[in-house]
Amino acid sequence: MASAIKLEAAVKEFVQTIDATGGVVEDGKGNYEPVADREWIDLGHAYVRACDALGREPIIVKGEEPYDDVEGIGEASAGASGPTGHTAGEA
Repeated sequence: MASAIKLEAAVKEFVQTIDATGGVVEDGKGNYEPVADREWIDLGHAYVRACDALGREPIIVKGEEPYDDVEGIGEASAGASGPTGHTAGEA
């Protein structure tokens, strides 16, 4: 039983880490790319599966191309409101 508790804690920490960095981008082709590293598609898919296993909604934003800036996220959108409601560059 202790192993199950440790496993759940690890999965929750993983999900919280991806959530804290803005979630994932759905590229319109069925890929989920972490906002923090758009090339790490397998990590994005693992995040979506982990959220499902925990019974929680993943943070998913829409994008078009693999490196398109997502509204409110990234250097190109400095000053725009991000998914947390903070302005880019704010702490």
